[in-house]
Amino acid sequence: MLVNARAEPGLHEGAQFSATVQSSPSNYEQRHGGKPTPFLGEILHLANNARVIHDSVQYDWGRYYRAKTKRFRVIEIDDETPAPVPLLWVNHDELDLLLRSDRRTTVDLRCIALALRCSDAGLSSVTTVTPERESEKALEQVSLTSLTRWVLDDEGVHDSRGERSVHWFTTQTSTREIERWTQPLMVLDRDVSIVATVRRENGRILLAVRRETAVGLEGRMVWGLAENVGSGSSSRPVMLSAEGGRFFRHGVSLALSDNERAIDEAVWMSREEALALVTADLCTSLEFRLAVGLLETKENSW
Repeated sequence: MLVNARAEPGLHEGAQFSATVQSSPSNYEQRHGGKPTPFLGEILHLANNARVIHDSVQYDWGRYYRAKTKRFRVIEIDDETPAPVPLLWVNHDELDLLLRSDRRTTVDLRCIALALRCSDAGLSSVTTVTPERESEKALEQVSLTSLTRWVLDDEGVHDSRGERSVHWFTTQTSTREIERWTQPLMVLDRDVSIVATVRRENGRILLAVRRETAVGLEGRMVWGLAENVGSGSSSRPVMLSAEGGRFFRHGVSLALSDNERAIDEAVWMSREEALALVTADLCTSLEFRLAVGLLETKENSW
């Protein structure tokens, strides 16, 4: 896989390995006058005999974003094309090692790696969904000074209860389309813990899941993780960073917990069923996909 050592102001350590292309239209269309995005032709236009082996549209964090979606695409090419810095070719074992390590891979790369594993398992997806932007029509622009419960100063906008704030950050890097920019990042008062409950049955590992929604999904139901009851042994958590272009060093702890007890409202789902779900459009939470991806990297060692 061709990974990208991507610099983001909000990532722990400042940079982590991400997908070959992780870019918004404003960047890859060079609306700000930045440099071209490497490998964009292979990803979007299938240049050089590239083949689509996965293409899906998925919800982003439902707990933070309003109906935000991302498109995940895996493209296979015939040759190991020379990759400019900061891109790097890694093999399966090297990718697996990165996924097991703390704060070495972005959430987007973990989703892409899971899509690749689905393809290796014979599960393919070609999206039929056009990402909608209807939520933007309902948004209203207001003055920052009109906000209640928020304090505005030279550093940003701060929740008076201390739960969150938005700070302005200036970033400089030579490895992105734009070399210098200023942007707002959300700073939250606590990290996120994601624990997926699993059990073994007849030599198979089952994952406890449920149908759920989140504040940002506006009532849309997706497959998510059942609540962990905390009575089993847990794997060592893998520490992640939330999206480094939206949050400042917002930590995510991702772990598996072994539990044989019954869990209210839980459905025990097999690995094969979970993999089939994550290839489909808009039917799983990001937490679900992160847990399934971790289960794939842990299944031979945990």
